Amino acid sequence: MKTATVHAFSIREVRQSFHQVLQWVGNGEEVLVTSRRKTVAKIVPPNLAAPATDKPAWPDFMADQRAIYGARPPRGENAVVAARRQERF
Repeated sequence: MKTATVHAFSIREVRQSFHQVLQWVGNGEEVLVTSRRKTVAKIVPPNLAAPATDKPAWPDFMADQRAIYGARPPRGENAVVAARRQERF
């Protein structure tokens, strides 16, 4: 099994040599970004990145509304509509 090389650089060093950092990441190596000697970020190649989850990017608000109110929307006036009617928005 091939292990990836890990480089550690300060934020300043990464900004000054970003092209070199991208070359290393493109070659399958990891780069740790440090600030005051503490790791604040890790730049990894796409094949080593966290796998995508099956969760949708956004929650299904319409399904939640249907679960709460059923097929019909709630009766009554919406607060936004009422405020606009009174010209207080």
